[in-house]
Amino acid sequence: MKLRTFLAAACSALALTASLTSCGDSNEENYAFGYAKNSTTMLIMYADQTADSTFIRSTNDWTLNKIASEWITATYNGQPAPQSVKVNSFYAQQFRIDYQFTANTTGDERLALATFLCNAGKLEGTSLGTYIIQRPYLNIQQPVADVADDGTKRTTFTLNVPASGLTASQTKPQVIFTTYADGATLTSSDESWLKIENGNQTTAGVYAKNQQQTVNLNISENTASEPRTATLTLTSNGVSTPITVIQAAHSEQGN
Repeated sequence: MKLRTFLAAACSALALTASLTSCGDSNEENYAFGYAKNSTTMLIMYADQTADSTFIRSTNDWTLNKIASEWITATYNGQPAPQSVKVNSFYAQQFRIDYQFTANTTGDERLALATFLCNAGKLEGTSLGTYIIQRPYLNIQQPVADVADDGTKRTTFTLNVPASGLTASQTKPQVIFTTYADGATLTSSDESWLKIENGNQTTAGVYAKNQQQTVNLNISENTASEPRTATLTLTSNGVSTPITVIQAAHSEQGN
């Protein structure tokens, strides 16, 4: 089954589940089993990430089930799934679920499902599910991702630059990204006309993890009658994502 179809069905199921996971009665004790505030039924991660977390809330005992996918594991309080958690509280308590996984070097999007089961109280038997998606590419915010509409869902990143080498506002073109591992680098395939300026780097050419980076590009004017192309390569945790830079020809700029 295609991922898009699978996720559509999954979201419908989760919507039904969420509607069953909290209730209250002014004449009796409140019960809760659901997602904590600001948590989500779907967690999206990037290829170089190896850890993340979500939160659930409950007034009753619950179980963290083992995830079937081999590339990811779930733990609560440092202990791996499967495990049962004892809760005895009138007020709902919040519980953090940690996920550990490998970098996605497969070139394909990966999907896993984490499930939780209420074991007691009015909501005994109620289940929750968090769908976890790991992209096959790194987290690049600029240029924006372009997803092919040919059934492949292949994602590419392309930066178009005027012949002058400057943007319409006469500033240097930029790439913006966030990486999640030590030692991330950004390189150019043709430094004769496309140079990467130093930015917020821990050492020369190496970017700090978990920080959004805005990197200026020093691009010389294209005086030729044909456009030219070079590739920027962002690499983190063994995953490389190319950014294609296309500079317009001199004639296309009207010079």
